[in-house]
Amino acid sequence: CYLCQAPKIEGFAGVSPGKNLEIVPTLTASRTDTRDELPDGVMESGDIDTELGATVRWGITPNLTLSGTVNPDFSQIEADSIQLKVNRPFAIFFPELRPFFMEGADFFDTSLDAVYTRMMREPTWGLKLTGKEGPHTIGAYVVEDDVTNIIIPGSEGSDFTSLEQSNTSTVLRYRYDIGNRVTLGGLATSRDGADYLNRVIGIDGDFRVTERDRITAQVLRSQTRYPEEIRDEFDQPEDELDDWAAEIVYVHDTRTWEWWAVYKDIGDDFRADLGFMPRVGQVQKEAGLGYQWNATETSWYSRMDIKAKWERVDDQDGFPLFHEDVVQFTVEGPLQSHSVIRPSRVREGFNGEVFDFNRLKLHVC
Repeated sequence: CYLCQAPKIEGFAGVSPGKNLEIVPTLTASRTDTRDELPDGVMESGDIDTELGATVRWGITPNLTLSGTVNPDFSQIEADSIQLKVNRPFAIFFPELRPFFMEGADFFDTSLDAVYTRMMREPTWGLKLTGKEGPHTIGAYVVEDDVTNIIIPGSEGSDFTSLEQSNTSTVLRYRYDIGNRVTLGGLATSRDGADYLNRVIGIDGDFRVTERDRITAQVLRSQTRYPEEIRDEFDQPEDELDDWAAEIVYVHDTRTWEWWAVYKDIGDDFRADLGFMPRVGQVQKEAGLGYQWNATETSWYSRMDIKAKWERVDDQDGFPLFHEDVVQFTVEGPLQSHSVIRPSRVREGFNGEVFDFNRLKLHVC
């Protein structure tokens, strides 16, 4: 237990915060030269494109922060890690790396991935408020985006498109702690463009029933209106789309035993365009059980555990999309060695057909 070994820091009682104001101005300039004919054409110099921007961060209180940005410069951000897209029917998740969106990102976390800031591609300006005062946790931002990226979700795969039009993205997140065992929250997102609209609203709760038992739940409802070009290209309904998404998770966790259960239901017409939910039109059921052996002073291992899981995913009509029965045995041994053996039986459905196969994963390092 690393936390148990941490020393207690004293002497900070009654300390008063400073102004806590941070201003980061940026100036970027770029020029693109082109050759009219290849390979021996004359290189023509392009115009210099100059852009001035700034990011401001103000600590209103020790626990409440207001941030703003105009023409943010993300040119120095770490590049995304390479991911294979082969045989990946759904959109790939990339983590957020831009400082303006990373700060206070945990304030917007929910059970369902209804907030994913990477959907905002080229922000012109943004304003964000995050913090926790007593039992109240607040997270809010408004961003004007020059490009509208949209994931078209489905039950067996997702598509992606981009509109060359600006939109205003708004997210409001609030949580309230009742004692130290119950947290209730609400979430509202809105994305408005010229002839495009997506709104999501919902409630959630985190219930620590006992020291070992925890239940999390969330219910969301969405409203979406696509422009004509998206309706024609991706065969989307002309009317507004309205649907629900819900998830409930139960976890029991002790030093040696754990078991869990998950139920998730996402309607065919549910859309969370400011989140990352490329899979819709599905009903997921999952249950698992695990046991862990903890090392003693004479043990040759650091930790061993065995887990068994059953998972089934159907579409809204009952067609099986995914079914897995799996057992996993893990050993963490001497010299930081790590070994895993994971046999499983899998059934997948696609385009009206069902495929059965077995898997065996072996990992030693």
